[in-house]
Amino acid sequence: MKILITGNQGLAQALAQKLCQSYSVTMVSRNSGHDIKQVSHWAHNFYHCDMFVNCDYDSWSQTEALENFYWAWKDTTTKSLINIGSSISDYVRIDKHNDHEYLSYRIHK
Repeated sequence: MKILITGNQGLAQALAQKLCQSYSVTMVSRNSGHDIKQVSHWAHNFYHCDMFVNCDYDSWSQTEALENFYWAWKDTTTKSLINIGSSISDYVRIDKHNDHEYLSYRIHK
């Protein structure tokens, strides 16, 4: 399995160290020339990966990265997306009946 991880410190680094024992892991960040703010410029180079672990955060860029890979992979059942967010996703919407729907702000946080 080929795994792509955004970020190169903290959780991203710890995940990569563990996962590289069993899988092929690629880490992307500004340091490697893959700024998450410019995901549309480089994401296509990694669509061959099997899993996208989105750890890097830079305002709405993390959401844009998630959506980029979602739209590229949405019809492929063999691909997996993991987005690292915050506890805001534990809170329900005021309009509770819509809580199951996509909410980009929840991902952004």
